[in-house]
Amino acid sequence: MGGQNGSGLREAYSRAIEAYRSGDLVETKALIDAVVADSPSSPEGLALRFLRGNAYEWGGYPGGVNLEKAYTEYRGLEQWAKTLGSTVLVSAARVLFDIDGKIHRYEIEKLCLEAIAIDGHAHAKMLLGLLSEKVLGEPVQARRWYFAAYLSGLPWGLRYYADSHKRAGNLARSAFWHLVTTITSPILVLVGGPRGAFKDGI
Repeated sequence: MGGQNGSGLREAYSRAIEAYRSGDLVETKALIDAVVADSPSSPEGLALRFLRGNAYEWGGYPGGVNLEKAYTEYRGLEQWAKTLGSTVLVSAARVLFDIDGKIHRYEIEKLCLEAIAIDGHAHAKMLLGLLSEKVLGEPVQARRWYFAAYLSGLPWGLRYYADSHKRAGNLARSAFWHLVTTITSPILVLVGGPRGAFKDGI
């Protein structure tokens, strides 16, 4: 591209987003890689570096899922986390969990706590809950994180909270909180939009 001006970058960015959403993996890779190579620190370049991490994580590039490359992309954006938002940190933590949560538990916790310190990221709290329950074997701590995620506006937090009570044998408490989830989730969706348990949509 050779140093595009602002309008050229915006046009290339829009074409890359369109290709990603259409599912054209080859075109997506070509367009994203070209913009990032040309202007990696521009707003468009930073956004597409994050999208490239998503593509590696979820199989949006030719060759399918590559968690190691996804992690490299996300961690490369760490220095801009306070500008871009803490989602880059949570994404890196999420990939590490998928690679091996037990081996990477300390780094996952560090990234999530950094994200919470920046902007109280709800998905960081959910991931800490999952880490606590599935890796560290601490269901009480997990429930604290799930409930905190719910209070941060993530409906899934309360569902995981209720399910954790059920696994602990607290059936009445689980039923109560599932009822609360059913009543309050539509309100949270209307306010904050639909969100996955551990990942915002693109």
